[in-house]
Amino acid sequence: ENAAGLESSDASAPVRMVYIYGNGYVQAFISADTYAMKANDHVLTFTGVNQTLNLQPSAAIRRFPRYIIHAGLGDLLVNPAYGDTIEGLASATLSPGDRMVLMPTS
Repeated sequence: ENAAGLESSDASAPVRMVYIYGNGYVQAFISADTYAMKANDHVLTFTGVNQTLNLQPSAAIRRFPRYIIHAGLGDLLVNPAYGDTIEGLASATLSPGDRMVLMPTS
C-alpha cells in the first residue's frame, strides 16, 4: 500500500495475470444415442434426443476438468464407470440446457 492508501504497484502485487496460448480444449459435438467418453475428451456438447454418456473410470480422467453440455432435447443420462458414482448416485440425468463439470480428484 502506498502513502495514498492505494494498492501496491504491479511489481509487488501478489497475483499476476498469466496468458497461456495454445489450441485449448477441443469441443466435440455428439449426436449419437450412446457415447462412450474417450481419454482425450474435454468438452462434450450433446445435440441429439434422449442420449446416454458412459464415463471413463475416474482414474482415467485426472488432471483436467471435463465439461458436459446438454444442447439437445430430452434427457441426457450420465453413467459413471463401474465402481464410480456421481456425487454418491449411480447416474445423473441432465435436462436440456444443463451443464456438468467433472472435476478431477488430483
